[in-house]
Amino acid sequence: MPTLAVSLRETEHGPGRIQLTVAPTQEAGRSIDDLWSTLISRPGGAIPGSSIVRVERQPAQSQLPARGMILAAVEPGEEIRVNFGQLCSAFGVNIEEMRLVVESRGNEALVTLYEAAPLKVARRATRELLTLDAYGRYTIGTAHDGSDAKVHMRSASGTFHGFLVGVTGSGKTVSLALMCAAWALAGLASWVTSARPDAQMSAVGRHVDRQGSGPIFTWWLLKAAVALMDVRGQMNTEVGHDYSPHSPYPALTLVLDEFNSLTGDDLFGDEIAQMTDVLAREGRKFGIGVTFAGQSLNLDKLGGSSSLRDQVQGGIGVVLRITGSIAARQATGSLAGDTDLPPVPDRLGAHRSLMDRMLGTATDVPGETTQGMGHTVTGSDATMMRTLYVHLPDDGSPDGLDDIFPASGAINTLTDREIDALSALGLWHEWTMPPPTGKDDDGEGGGATLIGAFTPPPAARKPKKSSVKDKILAVVDREMTAKEVREQVDAAAGTIRNALSDLVIDGKLHQPQHGVYAPASADVSAAAEQGPAEGEQLPEGVDAELLMLAADLVVTTRFGSQSMLQRKLRVGFALAGALLDALEERGLVGPADGSKAREVLVPIGADEDVLCELRADLGAVLQD
Repeated sequence: MPTLAVSLRETEHGPGRIQLTVAPTQEAGRSIDDLWSTLISRPGGAIPGSSIVRVERQPAQSQLPARGMILAAVEPGEEIRVNFGQLCSAFGVNIEEMRLVVESRGNEALVTLYEAAPLKVARRATRELLTLDAYGRYTIGTAHDGSDAKVHMRSASGTFHGFLVGVTGSGKTVSLALMCAAWALAGLASWVTSARPDAQMSAVGRHVDRQGSGPIFTWWLLKAAVALMDVRGQMNTEVGHDYSPHSPYPALTLVLDEFNSLTGDDLFGDEIAQMTDVLAREGRKFGIGVTFAGQSLNLDKLGGSSSLRDQVQGGIGVVLRITGSIAARQATGSLAGDTDLPPVPDRLGAHRSLMDRMLGTATDVPGETTQGMGHTVTGSDATMMRTLYVHLPDDGSPDGLDDIFPASGAINTLTDREIDALSALGLWHEWTMPPPTGKDDDGEGGGATLIGAFTPPPAARKPKKSSVKDKILAVVDREMTAKEVREQVDAAAGTIRNALSDLVIDGKLHQPQHGVYAPASADVSAAAEQGPAEGEQLPEGVDAELLMLAADLVVTTRFGSQSMLQRKLRVGFALAGALLDALEERGLVGPADGSKAREVLVPIGADEDVLCELRADLGAVLQD
């Protein structure tokens, strides 16, 4: 019998038994050529009109199982067509076994049949694998033949566009994390948005410049990106060329996850589609790329999927498990072209034959997950692979993202000039407030402004608190730290700090040491024996050392700017905001006021005292 028509597998019907399957049934001595002509190359067969060019058999190598390979071709000038289901049937292989792999290109197809599924094990991601090689590619997974599955950072036309399609549970979020890490290692800045909040993407968000969710956040993100093209256009004029690795600004990638849901939003969907179309068509000159992601993609609202497909050719395209029998062309909004991608089952080897069902043979083996299995798509070429693995927990345990993003922990951001320009336009803030209506009174009537016009959002000022000196004097009846005073006085921390300083100057309170206050007549001899306060709870991602660095910058420069902290500390925008919130709680800065820098509440000349007091409040060992 032809070797490729025979398969062996262990059974559960008895110890030491092996099930041998021969399919299709052949008379003894029939050659592989006969098998091919009878079931595969015939009209209506698996690969009609094809003929065998070469047959190779390879033994097992390391973790790669033994395999047989057939190179087949149709006549020159014709395009080869493969019916994957029929081909599996011809070789007696179940699709769920994932042992048969077909790669078609032009008039040729390479059919590989493995003894066992070659992609059972996912390889752990590393910085080395995600770092660009000499050809501008990074490794996103392992191909079925054991080689690295590589994708280009930029498309053949020079864009950073790409697409990622996969249903829930297919490994889409892990793939997005890998892409963001590769971009970070290459020096790119990333903005990530999705239709709904996702805890795992929030974890990724701690390593990128901007990350959020919902149509409002997405509207602001795209609005800022469109405005950024004008800013970068001026910079291009000054240096005399469009974006290149030598440009004075970093490339920027925009990840739009669950794109269909975002463009389907009743209020903002049309404008999200409109701005995305502008960025997809014109972003190349300004180093801005768009990565579309979702369970499937519908690009009907954009200017034309054909022009997008032309720009994505040669770039990154990943198709993981997709819904049911939806073709790759439909699932990717035509971005995958006419590439024929074999289906990826929900479970690996989760198959019970009809004979087993007839005989009532029970099995409790559910099969192994195919998470991360899919295809990389480049132009008309597709390679079956399994993405690299990085731990993104769903149980609250630590993730593995620190192992793949830059070791320095620094986050790539826009340049100072760009952020200042977006701030002046009212576009650099939390991106959570409703978009302006364009009306002078911002009242009813009229939707969000169009791309060509922008109205900065009205500032939402918070009233300042009144003095609380009398309350402080009533509380301070012994030696107390500033933290203890704040805990007993119902007032803003900054107000309390300023009132304490005024009361010391007025002689109504005594300050035996930094951060400690007592009644003016109190005996302060024991003040030095009092140790620092216990460590305080800090927001997630904020440690005491980082907070002290932020405090030092804000107090010494007297500039409570979120974008300044973002640039100076090389942290994400969200973390910079969390640092300012923590400083607000401790009375160093005032509340947020739109995109404006926060008011610094520390009296001039009190810098050293305030920083010493904060260091005592944190109760942590900090390096000067």
